[in-house]
Amino acid sequence: MAVAVLNAGTVPKAASKEAIALRGAGYVVVGDGNAMLRTGNAVQCVQGFEREAKTLAKTVGKGATVEPFPHKVPASATGADCLVILGA
Repeated sequence: MAVAVLNAGTVPKAASKEAIALRGAGYVVVGDGNAMLRTGNAVQCVQGFEREAKTLAKTVGKGATVEPFPHKVPASATGADCLVILGA
């Protein structure tokens, strides 16, 4: 499972720091970048990765919820099966 981490909050370098933590937990991180501002943290996985989404949300912690995978993803998330979105 390939994961991309997106910063949708105001904390500088939040996505790159979380990407390092996820790599340390054994995840394959294919990119990190920015997303539109939002409130709350989320994990969004493509269909078929529902179980993995729940596990990833627990790993991320910080109140991360599981949401559907979006139709469009930022270029930094191309090839990802799951997105970790860090909101404000």
